[in-house]
Amino acid sequence: MNASLKYLLWLLTLALAGSGSWLLAARAPDGDAAALLAPARPPAAAFATGIEGNAEAPDARYYFDVTGHTPDEIAELLRRAEELHESAAGDQQEVSVAFVLHGPDVDLFARENYARYRDVVDLAAKLDAFGVLDFKACARTAQRRGLGDAAFPDFIELVPYAPDYIEELEADGYVSF
Repeated sequence: MNASLKYLLWLLTLALAGSGSWLLAARAPDGDAAALLAPARPPAAAFATGIEGNAEAPDARYYFDVTGHTPDEIAELLRRAEELHESAAGDQQEVSVAFVLHGPDVDLFARENYARYRDVVDLAAKLDAFGVLDFKACARTAQRRGLGDAAFPDFIELVPYAPDYIEELEADGYVSF
């Protein structure tokens, strides 16, 4: 896995863990603002899954349990995923990343909210089309929030119950970030 892809996964992990504010709080020790903008290497512990350097693992599988985030946090996460996907264009390793939405986060992708969140939904559709992220949404959550099967764009697949789907992903070798 190349460094850009590792950096993408590390950033996605931070963003989904609610640590998106780390960018705002960061300060360069020597006052060099440019150092804050340069890509940093993720900590080794972020990749302690045994995948890196393992010739027996031809691909990497990850999932993100996406709930409890603001639309701005999700938008920033998707923008970083796009940037890093573009910079990792030559990577030969197959990486599968499932983006499992449930809770109030599903509302952002409802067709009825498309005008309000057009840029975010369009970017998500692009990332899905390029195989960067695979979007799933919890049907049970959608139903509780008054959203039917047709409430979501075609690129989002509904799964019956997100926690059960996540268990299936784990059984298939996916690793949580």
